[in-house]
Amino acid sequence: MAVFPGTPASYYVVLISKFIGVSLFNGVFYGTLFYLVITLINYLISKTSKQN
Repeated sequence: MAVFPGTPASYYVVLISKFIGVSLFNGVFYGTLFYLVITLINYLISKTSKQN
């Protein structure tokens, strides 16, 4: 994690790109999880409403 005198810019670019990559991965993961939960809830609601 040392910043060398000659390459501070590329170091920060790598750091930012890693941060963005992790954020995108988390976004996709939680987005998919959230979508599945909502779909399941909608399925259960429609199932119970059809029985009544």
